[in-house]
Amino acid sequence: MSATYKDIGVSSEGHVGIVEIQRPPHNFFDNSLINQIADAFEAFDRDGNIRAYVLCAQGKSFCAGADFANRPQTGAADRKRASRRTSRGSASIPASRSPTPCRA
Repeated sequence: MSATYKDIGVSSEGHVGIVEIQRPPHNFFDNSLINQIADAFEAFDRDGNIRAYVLCAQGKSFCAGADFANRPQTGAADRKRASRRTSRGSASIPASRSPTPCRA
């Protein structure tokens, strides 16, 4: 996998793809993080060598929820676009062709 990501580490071991959230200590999520995870899972789907994924995280918490502290002020149109992006990311796990266990 040759892509680089800001908030996740992506690697593989044998036939297992590994995505590690790298926002310790609590790994709060936002649209950017969700899209990075979705992009990594989609890349794994295109790689015929990957048969399963592991989603894990650095820090104290696997994921403590949404990052409300750094959430931009948006209007209704921006919220609708953000909702579509979040839906894409959250749909990428069940839509992937490989099993996806999460390690907390």
